[in-house]
Parts: sequence; C-alpha cells; structure tokens
Amino acid sequence: MQKTVAYVLIVLSVVFGTSNITFAQQPRQVTPNNEHLTRQLRVASQFERLNQYHKALEIYRALEPNYPNNPIIFDGIVRNMLQLKQYDDAVTLCQTRLETDPDNAQYLRWLGESLIKVGQREEGIKQWERILQLDPSDNSVITVANLYFSNGMLDEATQTYLKGRQQRQNPTLFSRELARIYEVQMNFREAIREYLLYMYAQPSQQAWVEGRIKKLAEDEGIWSLALEVTQAALAEFPNEVNIRKVLGDLYLISGQAAKGLAEIIIFDQKSNGNGRELLNFGRRCMDEGEYETARHAFDHLLTHYPTSPFAIQGQIYQAETLSKLGDYDAAIEAYRQIINRNPRSNQAADAYVKMGNLYLDKLHQPDNAIETYSQYLSQFSRSVAAIDVRFRVGDAYLVKGELENAQKQYESIMQATAAADIVEKAKYKLGYLALLQGDLERAGDILTGMIKTYTNGIYLNDALRLQFFLDENKDIEDSELQEFLNGWLLSEQIQYEEAIRVFQGLVTRNPNSALADDALFQIALQYEKKGDYEHAITAYRSLTKDYPASPLCPEAMDRTATIYSDVQHDYEAAKVELESILFSYPESLYADLARKKLLKVKNKLQIP
Repeated sequence: MQKTVAYVLIVLSVVFGTSNITFAQQPRQVTPNNEHLTRQLRVASQFERLNQYHKALEIYRALEPNYPNNPIIFDGIVRNMLQLKQYDDAVTLCQTRLETDPDNAQYLRWLGESLIKVGQREEGIKQWERILQLDPSDNSVITVANLYFSNGMLDEATQTYLKGRQQRQNPTLFSRELARIYEVQMNFREAIREYLLYMYAQPSQQAWVEGRIKKLAEDEGIWSLALEVTQAALAEFPNEVNIRKVLGDLYLISGQAAKGLAEIIIFDQKSNGNGRELLNFGRRCMDEGEYETARHAFDHLLTHYPTSPFAIQGQIYQAETLSKLGDYDAAIEAYRQIINRNPRSNQAADAYVKMGNLYLDKLHQPDNAIETYSQYLSQFSRSVAAIDVRFRVGDAYLVKGELENAQKQYESIMQATAAADIVEKAKYKLGYLALLQGDLERAGDILTGMIKTYTNGIYLNDALRLQFFLDENKDIEDSELQEFLNGWLLSEQIQYEEAIRVFQGLVTRNPNSALADDALFQIALQYEKKGDYEHAITAYRSLTKDYPASPLCPEAMDRTATIYSDVQHDYEAAKVELESILFSYPESLYADLARKKLLKVKNKLQIP
C-alpha cells in the first residue's frame, strides 16, 4: 500500500507542480561558513542520491560531534537510519534529543515517523499532534498534514486540514491541498468541490481550476458528477461568476450547449467581458458541432456589443456558423458585411475566399465563384493565399465543364512559379484533368513523372491512386472505361444524380467487371456529397458485402463509421464499424486510423 501511495504522490507532484507536500525527504541546501562541512554535506547528499545510505550515514555521524545542534546533520542521520530500517536506533536518538529540548518540532517530527515505522502508530501520531499544540499556525497544519500524507495516512491528513479549517472558521482554507488528497482517494465529488472552493478563494486561478476539473472529468469519465457538483457550488455561491464560467463549459461538453450559453451570457456581463467570453464560447460550440448555439452566441455578441473589439471576429465566426447550418445565403451576406466594413483588411480577404468557396462547393454557382475569386485576386494578388485562389478558379472552370479553361489555369500557375509543392499540385490537377478528358496516355505520363519526381510529395498518394486505377483497368473495354470516366466528370460538375445513374448502370450491366467495385464506391460518394447518408451507407455496405476483396473496402468502412459518428452521432454503430476494420482488414492503412478514431468514439460512449 505504501509503495502505491508513494507512486501516486510522485505522479501528483508532476501534475500539480511545486507544493508543500514532501514525497521523498532530500537534504536541504546549506551554506555554512565551514568549507569542510559544506564539502562533506555535499558528498553525503551524493551518496544518498546513489542509494548508498550506509556511506551517507557514516558521514553525518562523523560530523555530529563537531556540530551537535546542526539541524541538517540531524535530519541526515535520522533520514538515513529510516532508509536502512534502523527504526529502533532512530527512536532512541529522537527521544534522547527531546529529553533536553522537549518542544523541538524537528525532533517531534522524526520521532513520530520513526515510531510509526516500528508499528507504534498511536504514539507516532501523538508526536505530530504535539507539533500542532506547540504551534497551531497554518504552516504547522500543512507540515503535519504532509507528514500524514507522505506516510500514506490520507484520512488523518484530511482530518488535519478540516480541523484547521474549522478552527479558523474559514470554509475555503486548505482547499487545494484537500482537493489533491481527495483525488488520490478517488473521492471525486469532494475533490471537485474543493477545487471550486479554491477558485472562490483565488479567482485568478479560474483557468487552472477549470482545466483540472475538465481533465479529472475526462480521465475518470465523470462529466455528470462534475456538472452536478458545480451546479451545487453555484447555488451555494450565486455571486461567484467564475463558477458560472466553469458550469457553462461543463454544460457544453455534456451536450447541453444552450444551458451553457445562458451561464456564459451572465458571466460575460458580470465580468465586464465586453463580449470576449461570448466569442470564446461560440468558438468552442463550433468545435463541438453545436452550431445553433454558436449562432446564438455570436448573435448576442453582435447585438449587445456591436462596438466591441471582439465584434469583427464574432461576425467572421457567425458567417462560418451559418455556413455549417446550411444557411448559405445568410452566410454570404455576413461575408459581404465584413468586406464592406473594411475592403482592404485581412478579414475582407478571408471573406472573399470563403464566399467564393460557398458559391462553388455549396451553392454550385461556378460563375459567381469565379467572379468572387477574381475580385479577391484584383485586390490581394500578392497575398500568400493568391495561388490557392487561382487553383480554385481552375476548379470552378472544371465544374462548369470548361475543361480547356481549367487546363490553361493550372498550366499558368505551374509556369508562374518554381515552388515544388505548387508545381506538384498543378501537375496532379493536370493529370487528373487529362484522365477526365479521356486522354489516358497523357494522364499516365503526367502521373508517372510525378511519382518519380516527388517521392515525398503531398500529392504522391493521390497520384499513386490514379495510376493504380489506370493500371488496374488498362484491359477494360474503352467504352466501359469511358463511361466510368464520364460518371466521374459528372460528379466533378456536381451533377450527382446523373453520376449515380451512370455508375449504377455499369454495376447492373456487368457486376463482374473490374470497375464494379469502383462504381459502387463512387455511388456511395455521390450520395454522401448530396447529404443522403442512408443511401451512402447502403452503397458502402453493398461494396463490402459483394466485393470483400476490393482494396476500397477499408475506406468504405471508414467512411461509414465517420457518417455514424460525425453526422448521425450514433457512436455505438461507429464503434462496431471501426472494430470491423480492425478484424477484417488488420493490415490496411485504415487500421491505424481506425484505432485512433475508436479511442474518440469510446470516449464519447464513456468506455474505458
């Protein structure tokens, strides 16, 4: 038991940082005038660090006659006696010293510890309690409590602090120390309560306390308990605004974002946050996928604090949130307001790009996207993001079906720079475009050149995947391959229904074709892009059931698990799907990814 407690104490020293609790008694630093004494104490200390306690004890004993009242030497003698299990000798030495100096706290401390080591627990406790009788100060309470703690007597340490708190009639005194002990005892309810009391006494420690409570709740899976204790603390201290901040975040993490926002609104107002906390909470809501509550947070910020320095960032987040909620027209209007506020600002530049992306990716309006991207390039042509925007212009031409214009755009980018990563991306785009155009020879040449040149490139895996597709299907009839590529092109042009019809026709006419598994995978992807997730899951399942040897099966299962977890929030179904990847395809690249995702899913299910 004592070894276990000692291990826990060492861990806690790392978690909590510097504290008054002494886990392993080490020699204290000293700078006496006598150089010989200084040198000998240093040697003794080195022997102790090497666990050579006999040699250390010899040095301390040799020094004692010349320095009989030196507390460092006395500590060293008793400490090494205890390490060598010379408990009776330690008791005798301490008792002898106390005969001439009965109120010496140092002697009482070591006598108590020595008596406990020889099994005289009650007598040892008496010595430590004597220290408190002689000096009932806060420091003495902490010293004695730490002695109990370091000897694994956690209940006694707790009672020492509680008694000291009661005597001083201070309900928050020693709260941080008590929280630590309760954690070791796994009394999480009291630990959380004491942390909140500590925050009440030390408001500047709000961030640290909140972090400790969140980590404790996450590590132990006790979110509901943390929420319950914090609610009770707010009822007890209704004017303590920091508790509202902790409670708001716990509500959010526990899936009650709207309740969390109600607390944060009050917290921001009472702490004169000027909208700062609303901004931060809204951002955290976005991270948790609570977009509706995030929208309300940003609305409140912009309505009640329109001149706040946090308002512009709130407007940016609000536009992103509206986009996530599918209200694209409102999002675009929000981006326009950002641009109109300061057309040459970095925020305006970002708004142009995001507005163009909405036009292209969500509203499927490539002409409006090209116009928006062009406005960006006319004002921010020298920006870091300009190259990415030029790529997006090429993508917009592809969606329009203007493949030659897309090709010219990608080629112009490649010719305008020598940056390897940009050239690689342009070549990949050109290779993919050649494939969609049916120019398989040109596509193969571009992709093969990429694979040889960019052996560690960002697009290497993508190029290998397209090259594998070409190699795998080189013996397919030209008409069948061309039909598949037409379906691919329709998908790029956001004609998902037409693409599904083409791919389904391929599977129906020739289910034994080498392209059948690719076609089923593409059908599922089109349904995903449409937001029809049930049909997407059905198509993925058809692929894994009918073509279990297909290299696309692990990815199909991974995408199915992602739909379950991220879209439908069915974490149990996601868990089953991820475990199936590990069972059926343990050597797949998706197996490692499945392990990482499984940890997150189990956390959602609160499975250890």
